[in-house]
Amino acid sequence: MNQQRAVDDSHDGQLEDAAARRSRVRRTALLLGLVALSFYLGFILLSVARTS
Repeated sequence: MNQQRAVDDSHDGQLEDAAARRSRVRRTALLLGLVALSFYLGFILLSVARTS
């Protein structure tokens, strides 16, 4: 019985780790997406400013 409890506890920990990892990956992807968007918009603004 104790062995099964230990397996269940470790499985719960793995699920929490996976959820935390997904959260970190999602946050990192959003941050990198915003950085890419800022570069994209910056280049557009620079090219418009140069042609004016």
